[in-house]
Amino acid sequence: MTTYNSLLKDDCGQYCVNFASSIRRDTIKHCSRREVLRGGTIAAAASVSLAPLAAVLAPTPAAAADIRPVAEWERLFLGAWNSDHVLHLPRSLSNNSRVYYDLAYGIDGNAAMFQATGQTRYLDRALLYVENVIAGARASSSFPRSRFKDRYLGWVCKEAGAYEGQEVVLYEIYMWRYVTRLLRLIRGSATVWANAGYRARFQRILAFTEANIFDKWYARGPNSYVYRSVTHITAHFGYIALDLSRLTSDAGRRARCLAVFNNVNHSLPNRPGRSLRTQLIAHPLVSGGLFWDDDWGVFSRPGGDTAHANGVVSFIVECQELAVEWTRADAAKLIATLNGAIWRSGSLTATFLDGSGGYNGWLNDGWVKLGRYSAALQKRFETYQRARNCQLWGNCALNARLLLSGN
Repeated sequence: MTTYNSLLKDDCGQYCVNFASSIRRDTIKHCSRREVLRGGTIAAAASVSLAPLAAVLAPTPAAAADIRPVAEWERLFLGAWNSDHVLHLPRSLSNNSRVYYDLAYGIDGNAAMFQATGQTRYLDRALLYVENVIAGARASSSFPRSRFKDRYLGWVCKEAGAYEGQEVVLYEIYMWRYVTRLLRLIRGSATVWANAGYRARFQRILAFTEANIFDKWYARGPNSYVYRSVTHITAHFGYIALDLSRLTSDAGRRARCLAVFNNVNHSLPNRPGRSLRTQLIAHPLVSGGLFWDDDWGVFSRPGGDTAHANGVVSFIVECQELAVEWTRADAAKLIATLNGAIWRSGSLTATFLDGSGGYNGWLNDGWVKLGRYSAALQKRFETYQRARNCQLWGNCALNARLLLSGN
């Protein structure tokens, strides 16, 4: 039996292992997802029985009034808030871009709890992390091993391996999509925006984001660093572009952001005929569900892995919240996939989107956000026992807030 939680594709497109903080970090050789399947160390897709997928699991319908209230989710959140801070504060001060990938979860969880409760202590915690990261940024020209050596500010990976000393786009944008979301929440809160201190912090973070995240990676080559070889990393940049299009006051930058967003959804310039809209197809086993592979133009089973699919789901939820491109009907199709193929009983979630590969799926970074569209799904998360942390509870609190308010 494997002891890890999920597979993570690194910036080269290889798969590595992502451990929860409470699980021992064993060393596992890098290998492709399909090699893992062939080796049988998780489970071969061919061994999956199709019978359990014949019908979509339908939880007992539940009225929104029956769901756990926001205050109960906040109680759970606060029970782990300090221990999560012990993990995330050093990450924010590390000047190591690799751990910013993990810091994303702390920013997202606190931002969600702020949106759910309106309490600025959660906003302040997220802002602390972001401002610490920005304070550690240095000129690319100062990094001995950087391939860019340009004027933009950034960070390098400090962990041993192929990326040591390098500026890595994935590590930055994985976190920064939640920074742009945080900025959007600040701008959208009349109470917060009325505070001059928050407005000043907003402007500093926005200026840094425009120049040293979006402009930087776009200038370094959109076909290499924006429109990526896999769906989820491309979706991360689409997320940032969407939020920045609502925040920037520069007309030229807004036009570029909207072009990136449209290209991600409809027409990748470096992959003719490919886009998220063409990649997400009808699920082969679940009526009304969606199915996709990480790799553009691949449509065969087992599909993408559940963990990486979080990135696409989170992007779609952000689009729906802003009423752009993706809709509640799309969210309903994702819920069908989650209920019918991935999460069929208890807290066991399949590794791949066709329901195969054992039970190493992970839901906290995207799939959990679908609970805001379905009280029945939200009820399931009330008994979910895996990866119980502030990102999960923050987003469950936000789901409850939105369901109970009728949004």
